[in-house]
Amino acid sequence: MIWKVRLFVVGGGLGIGGMMMELPWVLWSGVAILATGWLMRFKTGEGATADEAWGVEDGAEDHS
Repeated sequence: MIWKVRLFVVGGGLGIGGMMMELPWVLWSGVAILATGWLMRFKTGEGATADEAWGVEDGAEDHS
């Protein structure tokens, strides 16, 4: 999961930097990196359920 976060940070930074500097190739590089991070979600099998994404274990729900 840490790689997905790193890809998100780098891709987002490149995307914003590309918009600020008006460099389309930097912008699209950031978009490609963000897409790679998004696709890694399906390759790694993470995000199967909302409970798993939020770290809720079976029977460990807090109803307070």
